[in-house]
Amino acid sequence: MKKTCCAMLLAFCLLLSPFAQAEVDVSLLQSALPCEVFSEENGVDTVYRPEGQPYAAETEDGRELIAYVDYIDMPNLDGVYVRITLSMASPEPTALDNGTLFALSASWTFPLTYQVHEYDDTYYEDYSFLLDEGGMVLLSALARKDTPISFILAGETTQISASLTLPCEDMARIYDAFTRAGGMEQDFSCI
Repeated sequence: MKKTCCAMLLAFCLLLSPFAQAEVDVSLLQSALPCEVFSEENGVDTVYRPEGQPYAAETEDGRELIAYVDYIDMPNLDGVYVRITLSMASPEPTALDNGTLFALSASWTFPLTYQVHEYDDTYYEDYSFLLDEGGMVLLSALARKDTPISFILAGETTQISASLTLPCEDMARIYDAFTRAGGMEQDFSCI
């Protein structure tokens, strides 16, 4: 009886193994790129931000905007993903919820996550989106040559546009480290 139960359990595990979530080796990410490591405000997610950032841009209406490209370990989504965060200061909160990125004659639209802090009548806003499989195709292209990209962040009543070029050398290091750490083998369907 014991042999039969063990054999059935082994067969069940083998059946499920193709559906198991691939794990990203964050130690490989950190060894490939020096990173600042910190917890997100939610206390659950961990950010691995490669050194040499942020990248500066300016919005069409003259606001300064900075961009970060980093990795975020999200246990609730069972994965580690590449994330682009756009940060800006505003005189009033903008509450944007949709982001579109334009590059290489194509566009990618992402839902945005939003964090805001108010200090001395200025609102410091962070808008982030996770790169899914299509976004990783974009990152792969940005890793080959310096390419201008444009962002449109939109809400119900506000739209903000900005452009910048992310250095291809930095994008290549971020993409290569993510790939070597097993990032492309995980399930992107949950983002």
